[in-house]
This record gives sequence, C-alpha cells and structure tokens, in this order.
Amino acid sequence: MDLNIRQVYFKRRLAALEGDRSKLAFREIETLKIIADLVGFDLKFSQVLDLGCGDEFLKDALSEESAKYTGIDFDDCDFDSQNLPYSSETFDIIICLAVIEHLRNPFSFLREVYRVCKSDGIVFFSTPNWQFSYRDFFNDYTHVTPFTPKSLEQILCGANFKNVATFPGLRCKPKWFYEGALRFHKTYYLFPFLGTNKFAPRFLRGHARSIFAIAKK
Repeated sequence: MDLNIRQVYFKRRLAALEGDRSKLAFREIETLKIIADLVGFDLKFSQVLDLGCGDEFLKDALSEESAKYTGIDFDDCDFDSQNLPYSSETFDIIICLAVIEHLRNPFSFLREVYRVCKSDGIVFFSTPNWQFSYRDFFNDYTHVTPFTPKSLEQILCGANFKNVATFPGLRCKPKWFYEGALRFHKTYYLFPFLGTNKFAPRFLRGHARSIFAIAKK
C-alpha cells in the first residue's frame, strides 16, 4: 500500500471511530471474548499485537486486561512487502481489524502473522463479507482483496493456522447470533437495522456485513 493510500486509509479509520472510542474499544474486546468462548479458546492477554492499530484506540481496553500492548500501522510497516519488526513467537494474541482487505499480498502478510504469534497463540481478524458487501466494496479504493467466510477460512488454513472459525461481524450479541450454519444470512437478513440506528430496538440491531475470524497457531 503506497503512502497516499495509507494516509487516506488512516484518515477514514479515524473518522469511523468518531464518538465514544473507549466504549467502541471495550465492545471489540468483549466480542473477542464471546467468540473465543464459542470455540473454547483460552485467552491470554499478556502480550497483544494490534495490526493496523490506527490511533491505538484498543490500548486502554486491553490495559484493563493487564495486557502488554503493541500497536503497529501502515505508516510503521508496509504489511504487503515488509516483514513485521518482531521476533518469532512473541505475541499471545494478534488482533487485525479491517486490514486484510487492503492488502495485495495477504498470504505473505499472514505468514508473518503466523511467525510472530506464539505457539497456541490466537489471531483475530475482521473484514467485509463479500457476499453482502460486493455492491459497494470497491467504492473504497483502498480495498483490493475481498473475502467470503469460506475464502478467509481457506487462506488462514493455508497459512498453517488451525481451528479456524468464522462468525458474523456483530459486536457483543448473545451467543446464538453467532451460531448455526446460516449464521451469516440470519444476521444479515433477519435483523434489519444497523447498530448505529439509535431508534431501533437493541435486539433488532445487527445487519452484519462483515466477518470475524479466529484461529490458533
């Protein structure tokens, strides 16, 4: 990703986080806990890497988990062409939110993520779900690589991650929202209101157009 595109991406990411960033950050971490519990993963927050960290909005929420936080963004490392500047097997948890769709060489990036992740460490990704975002995915010109739940699972398995699982990109919902063979269609079609709609009943907010993926090294 060249410098101009990185700058545009960074500005858009900051704009998307306008509002109560602290509350958003805690919701991201609580969602990670829900999804990890669904697949029986034991979270160890001692060493956490936030890939595509933006303004490090997750840092305070992770500090509440007594985590040693490390954040890195495109301005620090070109995820498409450079190795991550960390020793092998350094991090217990690696979080990568809304980054992989911006990469032309996501497999090479995932091999680096695998390298710096500890044995039995956990990786947590989010990305738009091409099945529901294809009409406007490329309206953001920094988007270059779309994923479906299946293709995201395949590339993570191809990078040697194990116990790969994908879920609808909803935050802090009851577990049944994330479960079942039709979970992506259920959370897109049955819940008609975006989470930002303050006038809709909370239990009807969803309309997931993104994917969460979790896996182990």
